[in-house]
Amino acid sequence: MKSKSLKSRILSAFLACAMAVPALSADMLTTNTLTASAATTDWKFDFGNGGTSSGFTGVTAGTAYSSSLGYGFAQTGNVSDVNAGGSGAGSDAVSFNSDDASNTFSVDLPKGLYEVKVTVGNAPRCSIKMEGMLQMMNLTRLNATETVQIPVTDGQLNIQAVTGIANGQRSISAVEIKQINNTGTMNPTIWICGDSTVANYYNQADTAQHGWGQLIGNYLKGTSVENYQIRNMATSGQYAKGFVDGGQFVPIETYGKAGDYYIISIGINDTNYSNADEYTSYVTDMVQKAKAKGMTVYLVKQQGRHGDLSREKLLSGRWFGGQLDAIGASENVKVIDLFNAWQDFGLTLGYDGMTEYYADNDDLHQSLKGSSKLAELMAELVFKQPEEGATISEGTTFMLRNGNSGKYLSIEGDPKDGGNVSQTESPDINNKKALWKAVPASDGYYYIYNCAGDGSQLLDVAYNNATNGTNIGTWSATGADAQLYKFIQQDNGSYVIATKVTNDKSAVEIIGASNDEKANAQEWERNGHACQTWFIDAVTESESEVIQGDLNGDGVVNVIDVALMKRQLKQDTISHENRRVSDLNGDTSINADDVKILTDFVHGKGNIVSKATGKNVYYATDATFTRGWKEDTNAGFTSKDYLNLDNTVGSFVEFNVNVPVAGNYLCTFNIANGSKNNRQMKIQVNDNADYWIQDFLSTETWTVWNERAIVLPLVAGNNTIRLTSITPE
Repeated sequence: MKSKSLKSRILSAFLACAMAVPALSADMLTTNTLTASAATTDWKFDFGNGGTSSGFTGVTAGTAYSSSLGYGFAQTGNVSDVNAGGSGAGSDAVSFNSDDASNTFSVDLPKGLYEVKVTVGNAPRCSIKMEGMLQMMNLTRLNATETVQIPVTDGQLNIQAVTGIANGQRSISAVEIKQINNTGTMNPTIWICGDSTVANYYNQADTAQHGWGQLIGNYLKGTSVENYQIRNMATSGQYAKGFVDGGQFVPIETYGKAGDYYIISIGINDTNYSNADEYTSYVTDMVQKAKAKGMTVYLVKQQGRHGDLSREKLLSGRWFGGQLDAIGASENVKVIDLFNAWQDFGLTLGYDGMTEYYADNDDLHQSLKGSSKLAELMAELVFKQPEEGATISEGTTFMLRNGNSGKYLSIEGDPKDGGNVSQTESPDINNKKALWKAVPASDGYYYIYNCAGDGSQLLDVAYNNATNGTNIGTWSATGADAQLYKFIQQDNGSYVIATKVTNDKSAVEIIGASNDEKANAQEWERNGHACQTWFIDAVTESESEVIQGDLNGDGVVNVIDVALMKRQLKQDTISHENRRVSDLNGDTSINADDVKILTDFVHGKGNIVSKATGKNVYYATDATFTRGWKEDTNAGFTSKDYLNLDNTVGSFVEFNVNVPVAGNYLCTFNIANGSKNNRQMKIQVNDNADYWIQDFLSTETWTVWNERAIVLPLVAGNNTIRLTSITPE
């Protein structure tokens, strides 16, 4: 609907399938010894002499390798059958009693890349070598399991359990082998160097120590590396020199290739076992060798201790962080500041709140919950590219309409530090509590200012907190992340307003997806619900109040205005702005009648209102409106343009009108409705709860303009008349 003007007596305005397998009659059981062949690529071996699980091939310590058999132990005298205490294939095992490089279990395989799953016996701690290299680190206790991908290019896979703890058992209960491809080409891989805060752990209580390297894969969904293999070579107590000298870097240097990533997160133990120069030398050597293979390298400044949060003056780093910065600069590799990311997270919870993120009675190592958080932070810092934020015009005043409730975000009460923000169905435009402006910061983030008062209050996440349920309110500018937001556009044109304090993981939402008036705004993890989406309804604010007859805008009506009106009439140069203050009799024309009214007023022969014909005109394009635009496409309108109000529920136009005395006034709206449908509008006066429904019937074409009238109660002085669309057409 196109809206032209509103008229009143004293003033006017505008406006699966399943397969059955039969049972077999069992009158005879035949056992056969399987042998390897060029075509045999998949194997399931059950180690030990306690029986063979269904679907597995049994292997005991006495099973010697032969080319005719195609698998077996190279040194049957250095292995022995042992009880494991698990179930199925894990009930027994074969112990490797020597770490001699030739003491292996071998299986003939055609060329290819293989997925190899190893289940250890009941070893307190043992590592697994394949192809003469460490591949699985420190599998601990009963039936710990690990799976890796290994290329076989020489026709044979060699597996060996080696010492993890001095004099401790190193045993294997089962090995499962499955071919992935027949080329031997390895899939893209993320390789990790680290210590006990990074390492894999098995059979641990949730409150015991864990490592983030084992958990990072849980947080890579949606990234470019979500299908990468993760090879965590980290071990407890390790330091840079020990990692290299102990052989943990060998598979990285051997298998690493272009497209792989190498994350070096080590240094905590170097403060005890090494020194800055040695640390720098070994880390630099690993960086250079990985880069030479085409790998992308990241250096990690490791997280701090629990007690760091209780320091009066916070640390800026630990564990040779300065050396990592220097290496990163000299080798042109990125340094990840996990220390401060972890510390910032800890500050949101406080010392006591972080206790459950550390292992029991441990100031250094993280619990499962803490390691999971570290893994999440690492995934974000290394692999998750920041979502691109939308560009919001800095000069635009807008309202934020919730995608679920359709209500508008508004501050409650007077604008102040600590003010609250909730949703409202009928925002008061005059007090500007539901009006906002976005001011760009950096990296796609914006400060969101409320327009009420002096306009100094910003949308603010309480206490810079990143936890679910944190209140969204207002506060004067602090420069903190709590006041930074990113507008992420959705397919339906709405926006998710992500919070910087959570690195975009959470967003501004209406609590409980409520439709209630005054339902509170809060921060919550992004979940795709409509209550976390907001439509930006641009608001064109009403032009400043004008004084009828004041053509030069100096605030005084005098002979200068009379002369200006006469000259403009003679030259036919009356502007749109002057037309608003020159049409003194409300007939939408500027002529000699208006000159006489103004002249009489200036000479004290009456006032402008009494000389008027009882009506005045307010143009819709001078009013406040949202979800509409000014245009001049269709003929028949007066002034320079008209308002085209969008055909959506909730679009509105609001006029500010002034009357000398309270009373009922006939308000006439000049409209064009070229559709065949009735465009119903809800009319409210002064934001009161009472309202009227007005029909705006079709005018057949967009160039035919008709008047629609309604009597409205107005108070003496300023009034607001709002017309809101209640039909979508």
